[in-house]
Amino acid sequence: MVHLVFFSHKHFAEQIEFMVFYLLICLEGIRGLFMKPKIVVACGTGVASSQIVAAKLMQFCSKHSFDVEIQCVPIKDLPCALKDAVAYVSLVKSSQYHDVPVINGIPFLTGKGARAELAHLMQILKDYMSKLLKA
Repeated sequence: MVHLVFFSHKHFAEQIEFMVFYLLICLEGIRGLFMKPKIVVACGTGVASSQIVAAKLMQFCSKHSFDVEIQCVPIKDLPCALKDAVAYVSLVKSSQYHDVPVINGIPFLTGKGARAELAHLMQILKDYMSKLLKA
């Protein structure tokens, strides 16, 4: 049975408000520990090229036991998609500057230089995981 208690004193109400706020911050931190790292793949429409690259990335991540979320987006939706991303795989030139590590996605389509980009992605994911564990 749940009892709701309403405080008539301003002091108690402020304490409860603080405790609820603190609890929400703690829950947000815990949620961050269980979220999959998000990798964003962007191409012109978010349909063809990005899907091919996403499939290759997912195969690589599964093989190396990285549980990730890969999101394919059109370039116009990129700023919104990058808000909580760990890495951005670029298939088109973008004049926008991003605070997310950028991986060249073209080698995944051509096959030339893909190994170097996969090594870069692996290092980004390892850095992300170690940062989570330190927090």
